[in-house]
Amino acid sequence: DPPAPPPRLEITRGEPVFFDSVSLGRPVRSVTLQEFISEPQFGGWVTVEVWQTITQREALSRELVTQSVLLLASLILTAALILWFGIQLGLKPLLDLRDAIGARSPDDLRPIRRWVPPELRPLVNTSNSLFQRLSQAFALRDAFISDAAHQMRNPVAAIQSQAEAAMTAPDEPELRARVARLTETARATSRLTSQLLSLERVKGRSLKELFQTTDLAHLLRRRILPFAEHQLRRGVDVSFAIEGEERPVTCDPVLIEEMLANLLDNAARYGLRPGGRLEVLLQFHPDTVLLRVWDDGPGIDPAQTERIFDRFFRIDTEQSPGCGLGLAIVQDVARQHDGAARCIAGPGCTIEVQLAV
Repeated sequence: DPPAPPPRLEITRGEPVFFDSVSLGRPVRSVTLQEFISEPQFGGWVTVEVWQTITQREALSRELVTQSVLLLASLILTAALILWFGIQLGLKPLLDLRDAIGARSPDDLRPIRRWVPPELRPLVNTSNSLFQRLSQAFALRDAFISDAAHQMRNPVAAIQSQAEAAMTAPDEPELRARVARLTETARATSRLTSQLLSLERVKGRSLKELFQTTDLAHLLRRRILPFAEHQLRRGVDVSFAIEGEERPVTCDPVLIEEMLANLLDNAARYGLRPGGRLEVLLQFHPDTVLLRVWDDGPGIDPAQTERIFDRFFRIDTEQSPGCGLGLAIVQDVARQHDGAARCIAGPGCTIEVQLAV
């Protein structure tokens, strides 16, 4: 016999009713449903009842849960394995690239020539561009060190020989003359060292973070005034003019002052003569400023207007007292400000420096 429903259980015809009961002394879970059947040989209300022991029900539930857990675990393990192999396969070109770069020596800056996926090509191209710039920078550094060593060798040797000559001077007048030559050589060597340090300082300050809003006109006036007072004793007329609307500009004031000092020093050494004239002009434009320095000296051969900005270049090595670094510093400062310096041949000498500020 089917298990009896609880006495107070309401059974609605046409709807399944679930209840707990006992069958043959064992707890069971039952469902009963009353349906009306209309058949020629058999018709009327029919009661259908199905039951299952609680033990069987719980065993089935445990089996279903176990199967679900095993299936889910196998899916997770399979997905993890696929993901791991996929990552290894996808990262292999990047790992190979890492190993190839790591195996290089510190001075190996050759471009990377190996196949990489399209996703890594921008990284490789950027790295190659960096390697190229570093290679050029190192080449310039090595050339500069070589040139500096060569330029320092001669004055140091001259100081040594002149000092030895002074020690063997036959009399006091000759001793004074030799010491005077020694002093002049030492002064020239000191200037060479100072300009080498200035050039290195320009290179070392190549950071836009050092730029600040600067009153450029005031900075130039402050630097030109003592220079003009000194030149006035030689009868040199120094003028400073401003064109355009004055405004603060964004620049590195230390480098600008270094640049102006070298422009004025270059004019004083090679252009100005007693009774001569020097004109400094500052022009303000919407996106740039132009600094022009003109002197009425002997001028420069048009064929040499480009070379005068090269390091250690001097027009007349016998007569020029300098070391050929002043205008190289000017050009470097201009480039730090996204500008350029140029020399204009003509009556006297004109140096123009355009700065993007």
